[in-house]
Amino acid sequence: MTVGVNLGTNKNELISLSDEIDRMYITAGSTVFGGESGGLGLQGTPTRSEPGQPLGQFYGYQTNGIFQTQAEADACGYTVNIGATPFNPRAGDLRYIDQNGDGRINTADQVYIGNPWPKLTHGLTLGTDWKRLIDIKAVFGGTYGNDILNCVQTFQHNFFADYTSSPKIFEVSYFGDNEVTDKPRNAFVNNTTRGGLDRNGNWTQISDYHVEKGSYIQLRSLSIGFTAPRSWTSALRLSSLKVTFSGENLGLLTKYSGLTPLVSPQNRNILTQGIETLSGRYPLSRLYSVGLNIDF
Repeated sequence: MTVGVNLGTNKNELISLSDEIDRMYITAGSTVFGGESGGLGLQGTPTRSEPGQPLGQFYGYQTNGIFQTQAEADACGYTVNIGATPFNPRAGDLRYIDQNGDGRINTADQVYIGNPWPKLTHGLTLGTDWKRLIDIKAVFGGTYGNDILNCVQTFQHNFFADYTSSPKIFEVSYFGDNEVTDKPRNAFVNNTTRGGLDRNGNWTQISDYHVEKGSYIQLRSLSIGFTAPRSWTSALRLSSLKVTFSGENLGLLTKYSGLTPLVSPQNRNILTQGIETLSGRYPLSRLYSVGLNIDF
């Protein structure tokens, strides 16, 4: 039996920026189709890089659950100044943390909410054979300790005027006959008696509610081969005969709820690692193949 293991770690830090830059940080990333803000996905620019910090960390609002009643929302003591019109929180909204205690939720309350860089990348290769008749090889790979900004769930749990949604829309607070659930109120559903229409939203802001653990273990490939014994090949007047079965992307173990934790940087920009949107994203295909090798 053969065993191969590879482990890797990554630690990066932005050392400095030019004095010619107006602000001492860089923002990057898009969470929507064709733009940096607004639209149908999360609103805002999701990553921030500044000296002394790793590149491209997620930057947004911290949350502390969901307002269970309107009385609880009224007692929070702040207004939300996100978008063109300030609004007061409602039952079913995410409870944002007022970081500076000024009674308003706005960009001054944004903080680092996640790191897309894995603490560890790992790979494992296992191989064995039995009497030179059957051989098996399996290749595993994955990451540990990285975060993913899941923008896909905004499309799955929201209903947009002229757009369809997924069945997950039925999980949100105040949708249909729902009371408050474990999913925030849908900002785009016009129900004036139970939360009302609020396009400034609460759900659609970049926050730690959308940040998930991205660790995973994937069975990347598996191959099984059978080599016919000499007695078989002699009877068939063959020099050798081997049948192989192989598969790729056969299994994935992860707690991430999006399409896939294997997320590439947007537009190959190192500052946009770990952001999953629907734009150009598809679940990975599973591939099976069978081979027959005959020598006469």
